[in-house]
Amino acid sequence: MAYIRKTIDTWQLLIDYGYGYDIELTEYSKKEAMQQLKCYRKNIKYPVKIVKKRIKKEV
Repeated sequence: MAYIRKTIDTWQLLIDYGYGYDIELTEYSKKEAMQQLKCYRKNIKYPVKIVKKRIKKEV
């Protein structure tokens, strides 16, 4: 019997507008998250970062 994962890896893009980091968007692949990060860093002046999160799958 093969192992079935109970979680999904996601990457959250966080932006600090001056009062703490807020989740701006969530991507399901690291490549897409990195593309969004580059775009946000190019176009806004606020600190931006990516954080990897695991969410439970719906059964």
